[in-house]
Amino acid sequence: MAISLAQRGAKHLIVMSRSGVSDQRSQTIVKDCASYGCQVHEARGDVASIEDVKEAFSRGPYPVRGIVQGAMVLRVCLSVLQKSKHQLTKSQDKPFEVMTIDDYHTTISSKVDGTLHLHNIAKEQGIELDFFTLLSSISGVVGQKGQANYSAANVFMDSFANFRNALGLPANSVNLGVIEDVGYVAEQGGMTQHFDDKQWTGINETVLRKILDFSILQQVDPLNEDSRSQLITGIPVPQPEDSDLARDARFSSLFIPQDENGAGASSNKSDIGREVQAFTMLLKSGAENAALLPPVIDIVNKQFTKTLRLSEPIEPAKALSAYGLDSLASVELRNWVRLELKAELTTLEINTAPSLTTLCEKIVSKLKASA
Repeated sequence: MAISLAQRGAKHLIVMSRSGVSDQRSQTIVKDCASYGCQVHEARGDVASIEDVKEAFSRGPYPVRGIVQGAMVLRVCLSVLQKSKHQLTKSQDKPFEVMTIDDYHTTISSKVDGTLHLHNIAKEQGIELDFFTLLSSISGVVGQKGQANYSAANVFMDSFANFRNALGLPANSVNLGVIEDVGYVAEQGGMTQHFDDKQWTGINETVLRKILDFSILQQVDPLNEDSRSQLITGIPVPQPEDSDLARDARFSSLFIPQDENGAGASSNKSDIGREVQAFTMLLKSGAENAALLPPVIDIVNKQFTKTLRLSEPIEPAKALSAYGLDSLASVELRNWVRLELKAELTTLEINTAPSLTTLCEKIVSKLKASA
């Protein structure tokens, strides 16, 4: 992104990161920027520290005119490039109910505190920014299992951009999807397993640069005043009928509507949705447990297969742990069962179930008890 800004005419970039720009890769970027007549000024520090931010603002020969707050991205741009102090890896993901206060605040500090510091220091120094781009995440819009803290931090960024706009100040929050070829996901690997490529579209470096351009343009000359504070990326249209977003009315426009005959570019209601409806009718009819168990096993099996991204359905009598069931998948399944089947399960009941059959027996038992 530093090179992209240099290509577009930036002559001075204050690059803020905890590790600095002395490593070989950073030096290559510094040289590339220099080839475009852009000088990179190092500001080693933590954006979550107000003193470090004050120091960063003084590093350049001219007042800061634009900011890209990129906490959580490995190397982004005072014009700011901030290396995240706290990086959330898959091993650190955990359900909110077992998250400690330190887990929560450690993740949000670079985004929340850092954004406030950048805003307040610019205000204290009387700087009139041309743009203030906040690199948020799509997780703040749709959520991600085991990342309540990270999602909350991104929601703050989205709201803060709107807050600055209400003050008559430029700001735009970009909800980035998965960046495929540069940055954290590309370098760390493994994170793409959190995303279903039918529901999310990966973003390459070329598209990322265009997104940055649009974010700045939305602040300089907005295409639409009503949407100038937020730019959502990475969600393809149309969404598949079995997309998790189908349960949220905010995303209804992402699904191709069907005509009066039920036809459309995509299939009718997903198979699993129809099966849930059929099962609900069977339950209301007063059917016995023996008649209810087979359809529940089939329905939950399909959801397990989807959640764990398995190529084949699981064996109902086999231990769930054999299929890689972890605490995050358990949370997702618990929430799905509560929403779709109206049965209250705990993650402990899911994790300790010796098989899918016994788990589904428990679901049927709970539903019959509450009927």
